[in-house]
Amino acid sequence: VDLAHSCALNTLYVVCWNRGYTTYPSEVMKRRFGQKCDPRYADFDMLAEITAASHDKQMRVIAWFEFGFSCSYGKPDGGHILRKYPHWAAHDKDGNVATKNNFQWMNAFHPEVQDFLLALLEEVIDKYPVDGIQGDDRLPACPSLAGYDPWTVELYGKQHEGRTPPEDHFDSDWVDWRAGLLNQFAERMYGELKKKSPETVISMAPSIYPWCKQQYLQDWPTWLEQGWVDEVCPQVYRENLESYRKEIKKIVERQVASKNRAKVYHGILVKT
Repeated sequence: VDLAHSCALNTLYVVCWNRGYTTYPSEVMKRRFGQKCDPRYADFDMLAEITAASHDKQMRVIAWFEFGFSCSYGKPDGGHILRKYPHWAAHDKDGNVATKNNFQWMNAFHPEVQDFLLALLEEVIDKYPVDGIQGDDRLPACPSLAGYDPWTVELYGKQHEGRTPPEDHFDSDWVDWRAGLLNQFAERMYGELKKKSPETVISMAPSIYPWCKQQYLQDWPTWLEQGWVDEVCPQVYRENLESYRKEIKKIVERQVASKNRAKVYHGILVKT
């Protein structure tokens, strides 16, 4: 916190949800899985300490739910979450737990999974004086290779005259339909969190558009246009200034209305 303050930073985005565990003591996790938090944080309340230290220096703290609907990293079975709730798993067209870039995924369309994530978000708002919460390129999100689990296939059939989803997970109508389900969750999440705490900032850090919609079903320009988010920090992660400028130009000229540009804070990749 001292280092960030000395660098004139005014906001810290603090990881609260990572690899299937919270980094703060969570009653939701204790009830569901018998373990309050990541064992590395068992002896102190990291989020409480960082929030207190940051507020002492007039810095904002945003609780960053980094893993979103991803439940594990490098664990093909999805880790402890999917071992307890196998019906929460997202499936690819071969029936495997959906895995992309070595992240395993819960089914972001399933109401039980959505309720679980929302319970964690609400818990942080209730328990800590944080200034906001943030989703990532995994909240709300789901890799487009997913959606072939029994629950989602049944829902698709009910809404499409009994048809099964296309084999091509990049099929535009299939992408739009699943992105629409995540849009519905974005609207619900914003509404319920604002009802609980109107002053809490609802922030998102998606990937760049339209790649994020094709790959992760994230339609964040719609979230902005519909007023379902207070700030968006798109991951404009590029390795040279010219390519960075090109992506910013797309956002400003094509993707975000002028009335919403003040809500967009462009991400910068720091490489070490």
